[in-house]
Amino acid sequence: MKPIPYGEWDGLQTAAAYNALKAHGSAQITHPFVSPRSPDIVWERIVRGELRAAFVAGYFLVYDIGPTWCSEDDVLHELMLKHALPGGTFSEAVEGMRVIAQVNGCIGILSGNGVLRDGLRRLYERRGFVKLNEAYFLEV
Repeated sequence: MKPIPYGEWDGLQTAAAYNALKAHGSAQITHPFVSPRSPDIVWERIVRGELRAAFVAGYFLVYDIGPTWCSEDDVLHELMLKHALPGGTFSEAVEGMRVIAQVNGCIGILSGNGVLRDGLRRLYERRGFVKLNEAYFLEV
């Protein structure tokens, strides 16, 4: 599955990506980091090249490439993965992430925090992901 990076999207993909951000923001409005402006902030960062984004098998992926705090090796940090266009499967989306990671010399893929939900965690585990840790948040 060939990933399509931002900058190569057609009008349908661009609209679907923005709508996916809006839907995600609405669903997450009670999250401490989310504000009504969050989707626009993310969109502006994608457009400016501060965040990477791609379409993979109908899935809209927001990600970054870089090392973890304890490693010098790069990984693909999945920040958001949302089914935004008809067609495609989660397995194809994972394969597309694998392609992006390999092209960028990454040693692996770190999933986003959605895997804290049981159903989503099992979906990732069936595709070969293993539990690494969990994150907690303290508001200051």
